[in-house]
Amino acid sequence: MSLPERESLRRIIHEVTAWSATAREIVQARSAVAAARNGAAAALSNRVLEVRNGESTAWRLFPLHPEDAPLLQALENWNRMVPLDGGQRASVESLLQGPDEDAAAVAPLLSWRRVLLGGRRRAAAEAAAHRLVAFHHEGMRNAVEAMLERIRPGRGVLPDGHALMQAAADGRLRLHEHVDGIGAAPTLLGAAELPGLAEDGMRVEHAVRTEAERRRLVLAAGDRVVHSLARERLQQMPVEVLRDVTEGRIPVQRLREAGVDTAWEAFVRREELQRYPGIGAVMAERCAAAALGLHGQVREEVSVALDPGHEDAAPHGPLTELVHRLRAWEPVRPVHHRARQLALAAALAPAARALYEGATHLLVSAGDMTAAQFREGVRQVHEFADGLPDPDRPVGETEDAWADVAARPAVFAALLEELELVAADSRRAEGMLPEDVVEAVRAQPLDRSAMSEHTSLRGYQDFAARFVLVQRRVLIGDEMGLGKTVEALAALAHLWAQGARRMLVVCPAAVVPNWMREIEQHTQVPAHRLHGPARSAGLAAWRREGGVAVTSFGSLGAVMGDRDRPGQRSEAAAVLAPQALVVDEAHYAKNTSAQRTARVRALASRTEHVVLLTGTPLLSRLEEFRALLGILDEELERRTEGMAGPAFREAVAPWYLRRNQEDVLVELPEAIEVEELVPFSAADEDQYRQTVADGTFARLRQAAFLAGARSEKVQRLLDIVAGAAEAGQRVLVFSAFLGVLEVCRRELERAGVPVRGPLTGAVPPDARQRLVDGFGAAPAGTVLLAQTAAGGVGLNIQAASVVVLCEPQLTPAAEDQAIARVQRMGQLHRVQVHRLVSEEGADRVLAERLEAKRVVFDEHARESFLRDAAPEAVDITDTELARQVLATERARLGIG
Repeated sequence: MSLPERESLRRIIHEVTAWSATAREIVQARSAVAAARNGAAAALSNRVLEVRNGESTAWRLFPLHPEDAPLLQALENWNRMVPLDGGQRASVESLLQGPDEDAAAVAPLLSWRRVLLGGRRRAAAEAAAHRLVAFHHEGMRNAVEAMLERIRPGRGVLPDGHALMQAAADGRLRLHEHVDGIGAAPTLLGAAELPGLAEDGMRVEHAVRTEAERRRLVLAAGDRVVHSLARERLQQMPVEVLRDVTEGRIPVQRLREAGVDTAWEAFVRREELQRYPGIGAVMAERCAAAALGLHGQVREEVSVALDPGHEDAAPHGPLTELVHRLRAWEPVRPVHHRARQLALAAALAPAARALYEGATHLLVSAGDMTAAQFREGVRQVHEFADGLPDPDRPVGETEDAWADVAARPAVFAALLEELELVAADSRRAEGMLPEDVVEAVRAQPLDRSAMSEHTSLRGYQDFAARFVLVQRRVLIGDEMGLGKTVEALAALAHLWAQGARRMLVVCPAAVVPNWMREIEQHTQVPAHRLHGPARSAGLAAWRREGGVAVTSFGSLGAVMGDRDRPGQRSEAAAVLAPQALVVDEAHYAKNTSAQRTARVRALASRTEHVVLLTGTPLLSRLEEFRALLGILDEELERRTEGMAGPAFREAVAPWYLRRNQEDVLVELPEAIEVEELVPFSAADEDQYRQTVADGTFARLRQAAFLAGARSEKVQRLLDIVAGAAEAGQRVLVFSAFLGVLEVCRRELERAGVPVRGPLTGAVPPDARQRLVDGFGAAPAGTVLLAQTAAGGVGLNIQAASVVVLCEPQLTPAAEDQAIARVQRMGQLHRVQVHRLVSEEGADRVLAERLEAKRVVFDEHARESFLRDAAPEAVDITDTELARQVLATERARLGIG
């Protein structure tokens, strides 16, 4: 084949060498894109955040920052670059290897030097020219120029960084091909869609750190108190105890001769004893080691009691420091108990931290959970953070601490128990239940998320709540004052948190208000009152919204829709299907022939969780106890027929939990004071309206007792006295009015209760003391009636451990003096004070006024020698009180 003319050959060579240069440029550009992509992928690969859900992955998160745009652009450039197929790769390689050399060899043929070419050089040049012509021909046939343009890296740039981020989210960027751990279709969430997550994460972390630090400080303070109490015990132990714990290896006589009288002295004087004749270094160290070991044993048995009279309660003493640390820890303590929320906040902490560090977007790839669930988790963390106590809120100064302890002794006792600074007999706290039941109860978790954050459960109360959850149908017979109500509420709150929606409490009418108040105070569960005028509205709301409904034994028939036919089920009764039933003062349902018992049994038979609460499961006959068991399980009732003593106790043990105060309240708080809101019965309401119309203030204050046996206050008094009798206690009943005391005497005697008194101002001093002495020798369950003005002054009535105040008094001094007759030095029993306050009317006005007076007194005159010497100095009775109360009540009742 002949070569083309020189001009044509020049054109061919020019085009071929241009193709080669373009190929070289493209290869370099493609290499640069690949290098940029590899660098970007490496930079982004360590950024994937994994959010765990137990053992699995809930989500994978990928934070994006504004400065990530160049990295994302590098990935986009790589994605846009056309991959080379086999033919293209071969064409590019041929362009890079041959044409340039052949073009150089052909150059002499195109210049005047062609005449100088020898035969061999000319032949080589012509051969190169033929190859170039053939290469050009092949390139033209295969459209090599178009191919090179197709494989050239694109130069287009997306509009902005946000568009790149959106491309990453919608899959166009194919981020999952470049970065391990990112799903193919992640959801793009901007910081604006995750409001406050960064701040919330930091707040939660700060609260957790603060709680942990304050817990550490309070435990350290508690340890110092325990050390001090143990040292105090050893200071009281005779040195002979060291001989007992070392099996006689301690020379006690020599220690006595050296002036060592107590076990503690053997420790603190060890260096001195090393030089004492007959003791020496070895024996002195042995004595000190024995004392130290005994100190360790005593520490395990010590219970911390917050006693303001103890020498460690000095302003800078270890007990005062502990109180101060407890008060600092208490506000942040709830953080420690929100396990589910803390776990969620901890899981989302990496996302929060990424946003805090400047990320503007998150790519969320679903694992076990969806992006929508991620949004919901963020919302829950926000809600949790919003509800956190402010860890930086200042707490009152140390000198205020003991006043706080005096105002809230039960709260501080619960805090001490939570920190295990109170030693308790765990078997007694567990009610001596069978071991298999105890193990199951210990393993049962208790969800407290629906409990009030500021409600502290003591260990034995926590155990009772879990006992309910494990055994499902139980009788809790804890002694009065141990908190059966909060035990039941903890179980109901757990069930609510786990999805239960309707729960019912049945109780005497007198305690319906107390249950409503306790539900609202201790839980976050909706409360509905199915008693009184609003019963129908409450029932409708309960069915609609769910929560805990509270009704009385008397109202239960109407609520069930079968007041007159307890053996039948109406349409209304069929709708009533609570998932949990609590029967308070369950001994009201012990009479198997009574309608109230039939209704309770019918309701319990179709309820999964049934809790009977009573401090007096057995008043006089074992059959009463069996009747209560029949509410839980009729087969159990039949099985225990004829049983008594140990056999009966063993048979009912798995369903019956009873703890006495001495079993669990080892710190023995000085008093338990309860304001009991008592509703009006129909007879009470009629009597009250009549007394308002009569216009006599003194009679108005007595109105809630004047209906006698039909009075709710009288019925509540009978319940309190029955519980006290069962617990082996005597009762002191105070009223300002002889008429009220006479009603109490009459109704108590009708119930078979032994009554002494009344102790009034008309009783001569000698006779008064004989009356008090006789009361001290009387059997448990005896009641002493006393007029407030007479019984509240100058008497020591330590024989009583239960005090009932029939109506609110007009001054704090009147109540304090009455309670002080029982709650005073030498009292060996815990004092229980019951203030009976009518839920509406004058009682509520007077109770609120009394509380206001207490607040004023506490804020301005808590510590005063004059006050202690003359209580009348703070009697701030308003002379207009009677007129104001009567006027208010007349207006409320519409009486002219």
